[in-house]
Amino acid sequence: MDEPTHKAGVAAYQRGVELYRKGEFADALPCFYDTVEASPEFYRGFAFLALCLGKLGKVDEAITANERCLEIEPGYHKAINNLGECWRRKLDMTRAAEFFAEAVRLRPAALDYQGNLALTYLDIRRPDKAIDPLRAAWELDRGNYDWASRLAECLYQMGDVAAATEVMETFMKDNRDHIQWPEMEARLKLLKRRQETPERNLAEDDA
Repeated sequence: MDEPTHKAGVAAYQRGVELYRKGEFADALPCFYDTVEASPEFYRGFAFLALCLGKLGKVDEAITANERCLEIEPGYHKAINNLGECWRRKLDMTRAAEFFAEAVRLRPAALDYQGNLALTYLDIRRPDKAIDPLRAAWELDRGNYDWASRLAECLYQMGDVAAATEVMETFMKDNRDHIQWPEMEARLKLLKRRQETPERNLAEDDA
């Protein structure tokens, strides 16, 4: 159901969204509880309830609300991504990655989803898995140095020095006035200097 069916649910939802967008999460929370009580098949009500609970640190309750949202609307990508964020906060990175991967499958052009997936793979030390979402995030945000440098580092760790070098050279070519130009230049020199020692990574070289 895309809209609340009960007038009380409509009013509560509208008020809850208004408060949520102002950052008044504690005041928004009872509005969303009223929303889902009045319209128990309104999946967006559960999605906002989950977001609000998460903002208030009630992660387990947020998971339950997200799961109820997905029972009603199984392909709702925002709830799937939010579940990934919940499990990430609980430090279950493997489960978080599963949800982020599904969110990416449903919305590959969503920068936040690609970034969430990439960072989660980096947290569990899987540079091989991080490469694809990092590349996608960089393609979506070509001026972002963090995506480019992390992608280059993962490629380097996987032994593809030529690809890592190409990423940094491309970024420098496309972002000549970037504030981090000196760091980019230094990293590019390190890449070229370390071509014969693939067991090292850029982070080690920077230390």
